[in-house]
Amino acid sequence: MTYSPKIKDNHSVFVNLDLLDDLSLTCNAEDLTYNYNLKNESVKFANEFFVENELKDKFVIGIHPGGKNDLIWKRWDIKNWQNQIELFEKNYSNKIKFLIFLGPDEKEYEIYFKDFKSAVIVKDVSLQNTISLISKCGYFIGNDSGLSHCASLFKIPQSVIFGGTSYVHTAPFSDKVNLILPKNYDVFYIPYYGFIKKPVNLLVNLKAETVFKSVCSHMNSLNLLK
Repeated sequence: MTYSPKIKDNHSVFVNLDLLDDLSLTCNAEDLTYNYNLKNESVKFANEFFVENELKDKFVIGIHPGGKNDLIWKRWDIKNWQNQIELFEKNYSNKIKFLIFLGPDEKEYEIYFKDFKSAVIVKDVSLQNTISLISKCGYFIGNDSGLSHCASLFKIPQSVIFGGTSYVHTAPFSDKVNLILPKNYDVFYIPYYGFIKKPVNLLVNLKAETVFKSVCSHMNSLNLLK
């Protein structure tokens, strides 16, 4: 499901903009954009990283499979991420490479990806350098929703999996986002409101094949897979 934030939605960006009213400041939300300027040293780091890992001139998909350890209901099972890469390798052979972004709480995930020839692990990297690496990706896939927001800074098309958070409030602020939801998707948590009901893990019902099909459909619609 593609999703583009609308002015009438309660997206967190607009909720924050409402704070300007209290300061007697105005903002034309219809023309709202946001930008991030990469530092030269971060650009250099990313360029060297791509050369060292033989990613230059490859179509690279960034993946962020993690999230907070205490919010399991937001995290698609790590084995499904493995299956996702297997499906890409099976159907697209050597055409695609992956950058697997792992945070401090996700280092144990490395064992699940280290044997994939198409995957390069990104760990122990500063946020600035992480963002610079993401800026070089051709596509991004993430959990609710984390580093996906960084991808939207550069208008990188992406798919984001939501299992219980209100995507209306937290989806990456971009018109190139494909939302992937379990069939029984329900909202347990809304930013600024908190939990509205006890969360359960609905993502156990979301199959790797379903996600793969949705991602490929979105990429094909943008002529990214040739």
